[in-house]
Amino acid sequence: MEIKLTLQNGKELLKTFKAAPAIAAKEYRDSLERIAANVVMLAQKNAPVNKGEGGGKRGYGGNLRQSIRYFPYGNTGFMVRVGAEYGVYVDQGTKPHVILPRTKPYLAFQINGRWIYTKRVNHPGTKPTFFFTNAVKATEPYANAEMGKAMDRVLNQL
Repeated sequence: MEIKLTLQNGKELLKTFKAAPAIAAKEYRDSLERIAANVVMLAQKNAPVNKGEGGGKRGYGGNLRQSIRYFPYGNTGFMVRVGAEYGVYVDQGTKPHVILPRTKPYLAFQINGRWIYTKRVNHPGTKPTFFFTNAVKATEPYANAEMGKAMDRVLNQL
């Protein structure tokens, strides 16, 4: 006694499974790009801007926000980066520290329009803003939903 089991449309099914990796790679990569763009948007929105006197060579700040970008990472991912070197200190804060001159014999800065010259400053530290950290955390529900939609799109194409 025997029973013969066959898969209906087996050839078509195998063809579909062979196409699945390319379809999935595109859908998941597109979703990762949307997630990266969301992190950038939230981080730029929440990054503090120097509105004080002077504001640097380019005006009144915004350099930190402008430095937040995403770009492809490998063949299947994206990286979100804060390009401003000081971004990590704004996000995570700093402990109290001493500032010493690097290239000149003294430090020079203005307070209330008056120039101050000194050989050292005891900086009290800065409070963290978590502009980047919070952007990543806030994106998590969106990222989970986006990856679920990507899976649905893949399955609908098979």
